[in-house]
Amino acid sequence: SVDDGVRSRVDSLQLKAASPDLPRLESPIASHTINVSIFPTPVPSVPPNISCQSTLHLYTGQKLEFLRCNVSDGDSGAGFLVATISCSDCQLEPPSTMPQTPSFEELPAAMSESKVMADGSVQITAPLKSMRALLRSVRVFSSVPITATIQFSLRDWGSPSGGGIQQASSSIHISFVSATHRLPPVLSAPFPTVAKVVYTSVPLGSQSGRCAVKSSDIYTVWSGAGEEIRRDIGVGLLLSPASPSIPAGSTGPRPIRGAGGINDLVLHDTHFAMLHVPNPFRANITYGFDHAVIVTGISMVVSSQPPVMIEGFVGYSPVDMVSVGTSTVPMQHAWSDGSSLHFSFANNTVPGTAFRIVVRMAASPRSWSLYRSIPEFQLPEKILNPSASLQARLVSAEASREQNLEGVRVEYPDGGSDSVADPTLARLPLKLTVSCDNGLVNLGSQLAGRPSRSITMEGRLREVQDAVASLTYTPNYLSQLPATADALFTLGVLDYDRISLFVEFSDGEPGNDTALIQVSLLPPTFGARGEKQAPVPFPPECLPCYAPDEMDENLCIHILLYIEDPFGPGNSYQKSAMQQYSPSQQNEWRQRYWQPCDNTAETRMGTSDVQSGGGWLG
Repeated sequence: SVDDGVRSRVDSLQLKAASPDLPRLESPIASHTINVSIFPTPVPSVPPNISCQSTLHLYTGQKLEFLRCNVSDGDSGAGFLVATISCSDCQLEPPSTMPQTPSFEELPAAMSESKVMADGSVQITAPLKSMRALLRSVRVFSSVPITATIQFSLRDWGSPSGGGIQQASSSIHISFVSATHRLPPVLSAPFPTVAKVVYTSVPLGSQSGRCAVKSSDIYTVWSGAGEEIRRDIGVGLLLSPASPSIPAGSTGPRPIRGAGGINDLVLHDTHFAMLHVPNPFRANITYGFDHAVIVTGISMVVSSQPPVMIEGFVGYSPVDMVSVGTSTVPMQHAWSDGSSLHFSFANNTVPGTAFRIVVRMAASPRSWSLYRSIPEFQLPEKILNPSASLQARLVSAEASREQNLEGVRVEYPDGGSDSVADPTLARLPLKLTVSCDNGLVNLGSQLAGRPSRSITMEGRLREVQDAVASLTYTPNYLSQLPATADALFTLGVLDYDRISLFVEFSDGEPGNDTALIQVSLLPPTFGARGEKQAPVPFPPECLPCYAPDEMDENLCIHILLYIEDPFGPGNSYQKSAMQQYSPSQQNEWRQRYWQPCDNTAETRMGTSDVQSGGGWLG
């Protein structure tokens, strides 16, 4: 016994020969009949479903294979569907070809048909799978500008056990735009538009007063591979978006309430070169960014002993920076703990991925401190289209190596879905221009082997789409970082380049679009920041070539280099500080700072306040 509509397998029959020596006979000598009883299986009646894209835009005269529709029917296995498409203000064309022979499970292809009814609607009768293909082939067009509504109705013949005809409906709104007022083509690049702070540091041992940095021994934080920068430990608290909770009426720095909590002073130093002038080798903060930016200001939350004058320096490495001037705030007799100050660098036009501030003057003659210090920045501007505001898209590329810029697309809102076969699109060719400030670009399959500073091509939508999909970029970066550059920043950005894209109609019709891509050039030997590195467990004891300090077991000092330069990069580290970092950050430190024992690694301290304080890890 089997249920109706359920395929069953007979797998219990056996045939045995009475003797293997019997001769082969021409006719069967035994037979058996199996009687199969078929019982109807009750199937719940499920209505069909159709859902379509709500709004489309076409130009007059264009025929669009519009049906981006989803069709389903939970009980259509034993029957077929009937779809009716109607439009009172536009014309419809039925599918020009019928689907090929369906699979074994479907109804014969002869049962699939489409026709135009007397009222101009199109009716399609087909099984579910064929219905989906046929709906994609219906075309709609209008010879005059108009807004039309297309109605769909879909009905089935009930469930296999009989449940009555059921129906579903949907609609699409289409705006037919005059052919003399086409919608412009659209360029899209799905890349981020906001740069991020990925590094901040103060000089090792630069805080003599009670503060979060001194209590935690964390003088540097940076974003490990594939991670966000820590804003809840050590010097990272400078970037915390959470404001410190300060008791009302507080007029002086408060004692540390924990091991670097968000309500504690983050920086606090008492070493001054002269009254009101902090030691510039200690009183500085360095920020690093994942893309070139222009810093326009520094926003601070300060104590009652704040900085009142700072100088800004910008560059692509902490040892190669230029001054962008000083910024001051008005002096006053008394400052409240928790005051907000803003230091403006609005006249700065120099981009870079490293920015340092040096405290040149403090309100107090012998002490300065603060809770927060957050840089304000923007991307370098480039005017491509004066009539439109353009936002740069951010990508990274390894220097001196050709790379694909995957994801850049050209879309045409009037294009429909049949961008190759529709003859109306042949009269609407596009023109694409790609140019680069310094490097070379290529459109791959269209202009293979011809990288250039600027490339222009013309073609229909699909041709332009294929060309931009194979867009490549080759940096033209030949200079090298200074030999004394901070090791951490060699993982950062060397320079930046910009790629401009412009698409328009090549037949002179109005309508165009522009896109700007800012490319950050990364060192070729280290690869892009953000690649996930395999973490190596950091041992609780000191690393090879390092030994515990006799006065401080938490301090691991290099057995050869520490005496020569206690503050050199990699010459010492705090075990408690290292435990605060993630495995990938520890792995980065191991690769960049771990000094060998043969004394071949050279270390160098900066000789000016511009070069010092490059973020050596404690």
